[in-house]
Amino acid sequence: MKFRSLIYPYLVFLGILFGLSFSKGNAESNSDSGSSFIGVCSQITRESKFYNPFSIHQELMDSINAININFTRAGFQWSAIHPTHAEWDWRVTDAVVASAKKNDINILALITGMPKELMKSPENAIELWIEFVDSLTVRYKEDIFHWEIWNEPNLRSGNYWPQDKLPDLFATYTREAATIIRRNQPNATILLGGLSTGRKANPFGLWKSLFDLGVLDLVDGIAYHTYNYPGVELIDFNRQISELVSKYTSEKKEYWITEYGVPAIDSYEFPKFSYDAQSKSIMQSILVHWATGGTRFFIFDLWDKQEFSTNFSKEELKQNRNRFFGLMEKDKTPKPSYAAVRWLSLLLNEYEPLELQNRKDGVLIIVRNKKNGKRAYFSWGPKVQQELIENKSDKKMSFFETSEAQFNLDQVKSRTINMRSDDVLFWR
Repeated sequence: MKFRSLIYPYLVFLGILFGLSFSKGNAESNSDSGSSFIGVCSQITRESKFYNPFSIHQELMDSINAININFTRAGFQWSAIHPTHAEWDWRVTDAVVASAKKNDINILALITGMPKELMKSPENAIELWIEFVDSLTVRYKEDIFHWEIWNEPNLRSGNYWPQDKLPDLFATYTREAATIIRRNQPNATILLGGLSTGRKANPFGLWKSLFDLGVLDLVDGIAYHTYNYPGVELIDFNRQISELVSKYTSEKKEYWITEYGVPAIDSYEFPKFSYDAQSKSIMQSILVHWATGGTRFFIFDLWDKQEFSTNFSKEELKQNRNRFFGLMEKDKTPKPSYAAVRWLSLLLNEYEPLELQNRKDGVLIIVRNKKNGKRAYFSWGPKVQQELIENKSDKKMSFFETSEAQFNLDQVKSRTINMRSDDVLFWR
């Protein structure tokens, strides 16, 4: 059965103001201001027997447009495009870039994927890396304007970068790539590759080492993956990275979350992976990043890698959870999070954040309409909601809404409103 979020009673006020660590002014230094704040990881350049988004990349582009998003993150794999000096294969990326252009979708190009045979001695592959990045950025300089250099080099497994080659050699790779991109595309946005933020991955330690080596001066922004920091937990993380960056430069840098997601399946047996939990976690995390000065937020992932089976055991689901992060199921059925993201993206295009209050029992984000200057509010948490109900006249509010429905405040009483305490609401 497909379920959608139910709405339960809640709603009084108490809390402490939690100050913001950096301002919204960070967000637009080099980025296209016409791009949606929300993006989605689509993996549309990937093709394999098990999982082949490239085979339906045009359909996936349509799905991205349908949720009011015009930004996708996709891999431009060194190992697939230029594994040796004699080999070049642009078939997949040419098709994807053409499709994105046709659909008015911006690409955040993830430059990554060292050929496996070079992983043991990447110091011997720098010339090939330079050749690849140069050809890549020249080929697409009229089509792609946002580049992310590498993916999770600090992942302890070493799947993406040999851990004994950090930080110096990785800094060299980043320096070479950033210099080439800036030469070929002076106005491009260049991001230091998305770090894993798992505690064992020690992202702040690697950032500090790379900044000590001068890497920060060559990039426009920092990319990171915040699976371990949902919702309000992101506030302090964003503050810490902003404070670290400020020790090295007075220039404004951009802060891009290039992966965040929550697995979700259609089963009551696994409440931790419910549709409802996915929607709420994604929406709350997007709003916190937006309100604390973040530049872009990319949801991982657009499309499930596998159909869920009711025969899965808890252990099997835990081991294979990475296959169910999609906003859509494998058969392309939208999950509730798909509609929730569409709703939120429309609102973020209309409003700008003024203040975030992190309270003991909820969150209040004060926003302003870009056209008429009127204030509105995002919130979650029972006591925050109750205060907004009680002060609707003072705040001149007429409606509140969820991603599923709108309510006229003159026609409802708080005790008759059914909603969960962690529902994201918008008041205006």
